[in-house]
Amino acid sequence: MSSPIPIAHRDLSGHAEENAPRAQEIEDLLLKLTAESSDILGLQDDSGDFVPYSRETLNRAIDFLRRHMKFAVRFGLEIPFPKLLPGPTGSIDVHWKNEKKELLVNIPVDPKAPSLFYGDDYGKSSIKGSLDTASVQLPVLTWFLGS
Repeated sequence: MSSPIPIAHRDLSGHAEENAPRAQEIEDLLLKLTAESSDILGLQDDSGDFVPYSRETLNRAIDFLRRHMKFAVRFGLEIPFPKLLPGPTGSIDVHWKNEKKELLVNIPVDPKAPSLFYGDDYGKSSIKGSLDTASVQLPVLTWFLGS
């Protein structure tokens, strides 16, 4: 389980100068995650229907994550740093998990295809659907961060 990035409460004006150190920390963590996740690109499978993992798909997953983490910093939200995992048929999974909920967003190989997501709070409710990864998905983020 990844621990949340502690972000002090900020008003909704999102003062860039106050958030600059946090934004740099996010970029540093994203660089580290990118390096660690590059191992996904070398995964192989002997099955005939294996789709290799591409740098393009991994970069789209990281860009999706970057938008959401920067949004969190800007508005003083506390959000755990997710894992990037190999998904089915060459896709990349962005997986957030904490003690109350987990959320998985699947970034498909086809950049024009919608991403599928699934969230669960371990028994009481769940959420699933599709989303556009080109922008911040506030309803999904709100669901995950809500109590």
